Amino acid sequence: MANDLEADGHILQHLGDIFSKLLQLALADRTALFLRSVLTHFATGKGKTTCSVTPAPNSYETPLTPPMKPSRPA
Repeated sequence: MANDLEADGHILQHLGDIFSKLLQLALADRTALFLRSVLTHFATGKGKTTCSVTPAPNSYETPLTPPMKPSRPA
């Protein structure tokens, strides 16, 4: 009787291994499909972004516009 319980435990352990392996394969498949779609997106040029950020001026650079002159009182 004890051997039957031990065998049942081994069977359940193997089933658990099989189900975890199936889940792992399914997740790997979904990841591969996702990465393929992302790489295709960038390969076709749809993933290009434009950057409109201007760099901050450094203290040693000359300003692009001259400073404004003070206005005279009327």
